[in-house]
Amino acid sequence: MKISDEWETPQWLFDQLDSEFHFDIDACATKENTKCKNFYESCLTLPHWDHGDIFFMNPPYSNPKPFLLKAWEESRKGATVVCIVKCDTSTSWWGIFWDYEKHCPKPGIEIRFLPKRLRFVRSDKKLDNANFPSAIIIMKLPKE
Repeated sequence: MKISDEWETPQWLFDQLDSEFHFDIDACATKENTKCKNFYESCLTLPHWDHGDIFFMNPPYSNPKPFLLKAWEESRKGATVVCIVKCDTSTSWWGIFWDYEKHCPKPGIEIRFLPKRLRFVRSDKKLDNANFPSAIIIMKLPKE
C-alpha cells in the first residue's frame, strides 16, 4: 500500500454513515486511522468474514479493485459492505457494481454520489480537498 493511500475518512462522513448502518468492522484501516473498534488492515487477508456483520471500507485509491471484488464476494454471502470510492466510471472496477447495459447499479447495490469533493485527513499532511469526486457504494446483495 502506498503512503498516499492512507487518507482517513472524514469523521463527519463516517459518523453520518455509522448512524445509519451501525458498523461492526473497518475493513481497510490501520490502528492509527480506524473508525471502528474492530478493524483489519487488509480485508483481503481475512479467511472468513462474519456475514452478519456490517463492514465499512475506504479502500486504497491506488488499487481499489481487489478490495471491491472482496466486498462484492462477501456481500453475496450475506455481509453488508459500505464503501467510499473515487467516482470514476472509466475504471475497470466500477463495473463490479454498475450494469453498463442497463445504465444503473446492479441488483443489491445502492450508489450515493457526494455533492462535493471530500476533504480526507492524514496526520502528516495539510488538509486539502480531493482532486476527484467520491461516491458511497452500499453492497447488500441477495444471497447466492
